[in-house]
Amino acid sequence: LTRFAEARPGRWPGTVVSRLLQAAADAGVFEAVVAAMRSAPDVPRMQHQGCFLMQVMCTRSEINGDLGAGARRDRAAQAGAIEAAVEAMRLYPQEEGVQEWAGSVLYILACAAAENNKEAAVLRLRRFYPADTVALLQAARASFPQNRRLLVHEPYLLATLRAATAP
Repeated sequence: LTRFAEARPGRWPGTVVSRLLQAAADAGVFEAVVAAMRSAPDVPRMQHQGCFLMQVMCTRSEINGDLGAGARRDRAAQAGAIEAAVEAMRLYPQEEGVQEWAGSVLYILACAAAENNKEAAVLRLRRFYPADTVALLQAARASFPQNRRLLVHEPYLLATLRAATAP
């Protein structure tokens, strides 16, 4: 699955990608990845690869014919992907790969969901995102100012988080 995830974009037709990703989700990949990350908090590579895999599993979009992306995002959130990504950011503030991919998981589960269903995204944010998420994201961007993913994702994610938590 990791090799598939690392394949060049556009190499696989959208319907094939959708079926493969959905089969992995149905087999419990999110639950397995979250469990692996929780069982090895002292292994930064496990945190990095776990976040990378979850981000790839949730990234494919409806634009590419992947109609199951929204359901996979919901499943990832239910499996604990948000909490696992936040915990990885807390554990490894100086590991750029962990910060980059954990931030991407948080972004895709909040902002991409908001594009499709803002109400559901706000509920997810209020239910799952810890209070210190904003501080963690700001620290990651300050620590790695040249990281493109953090540079692009962080402002959108912060705005979405603030909007969801506003009274």
